[in-house]
Amino acid sequence: KYYLNRYESLEKLKNDISDYIRFYNEERLQKNF
Repeated sequence: KYYLNRYESLEKLKNDISDYIRFYNEERLQKNF
């Protein structure tokens, strides 16, 4: 169970990071225009 929780939080972390990167890239693209 501990490993499962750890894995789930890793997945959540990866999702948060990819969301942040997507947001960051969009912000940067908009500034270029």
